[in-house]
Amino acid sequence: MECTRIHTKQMDFSPEPVVLFRKSLLVLVGPSGSGKSTFAKNHFPLTMIASTDHCRAMICDFQGNQRISDDAFDLFYMHIEKRLKNGYPVVADSTALRKKYRQKFWAMADKYEYEKVLFLFDLPLSLCQENDASRRFKVGKDVVAYQFGNLERTKQELHEEPYDKVFVFKSLEEMQTFSYRWLSVKERAQQSLTNSTEHDARTNFKDFFMEKHKTIIEPFKIKMVEPLRSFTREEREQAAKKAGYNLFLVPAEYITFDFLTDSGTTAMSAAQWGAMMVADEVYAGSKSFA
Repeated sequence: MECTRIHTKQMDFSPEPVVLFRKSLLVLVGPSGSGKSTFAKNHFPLTMIASTDHCRAMICDFQGNQRISDDAFDLFYMHIEKRLKNGYPVVADSTALRKKYRQKFWAMADKYEYEKVLFLFDLPLSLCQENDASRRFKVGKDVVAYQFGNLERTKQELHEEPYDKVFVFKSLEEMQTFSYRWLSVKERAQQSLTNSTEHDARTNFKDFFMEKHKTIIEPFKIKMVEPLRSFTREEREQAAKKAGYNLFLVPAEYITFDFLTDSGTTAMSAAQWGAMMVADEVYAGSKSFA
């Protein structure tokens, strides 16, 4: 698939699906009749889509009723914010052809630390008017033409707006062949560990752990009956598995070991503790103790 992108942060399209982070606010921008709602329904779950037309219909059973637009937009923004607050991705389906409306999206995304992803529907005016004329709820040729003028201004403004990703569709074929997959928390963390400084990477690790497990990360305290006298990563991993821990990779600074003793055994010395914690990383379990 080939599609034009107007944002310097983006790479070229490839045959592979576009990778999106789950904590993303996906903003659809384009005139009536450009296919935004159809695109959303074809690519995303209905529960993920916040639509101004749907909000109008929810209020008065008629999505074309412009007189209740203020109430509809209140519901629209509330839908978006509730999903962001609870950590779910959301698609914002409106024309969004005026900067003041797009600014609301930036503010909400920044508040909840979401990526801002914009899809611009830059299809020919004649096609948008034709699509609008074939719909049950029409806005009319003149309205579509007015919105198209706003689209041209929007394209100039987007270069200075703070999106993480921008996609521009210029044909129905590009819209139909678009595909995506979600970036896993593990992939996201690995990217940060690769690209950040050590301090930033470990801070990010906390963020990703908190996002995945919905809890504040605390130092892991691993309790073992026998003193642990193994100093290689493999030996530590083997001992932790034997003790019944589910393993994953954690920076060493987040790990402490509590060593219990049975009769006939002695606790590990401070020197032995230090030797074991020299490595940059240790394996720790999902069990933690207060």
